[in-house]
Amino acid sequence: MNKYPNQQPQPPRNLVAITLALTPVWLYFYYQVIHVLLFKESIVAKILAGASGILITGMLVVYAIAIRKKLYEERQQNKAKK
Repeated sequence: MNKYPNQQPQPPRNLVAITLALTPVWLYFYYQVIHVLLFKESIVAKILAGASGILITGMLVVYAIAIRKKLYEERQQNKAKK
């Protein structure tokens, strides 16, 4: 199953750290999206801001799913070792 049996699986904490490091970036993008949606008159700008907001939300959901999956896999491996 594992291509490199001697290699230890990477802990999911790396993914958690990356997500936490990117949190200010997500918040800044959300601020920009909300600012454009509320205060700009251009329909094109509102459409682009809405699309980018959906994209950012999708990326956050993918990160959350990946973190949960890695944590679940690590938990299963720990159970198998016992």
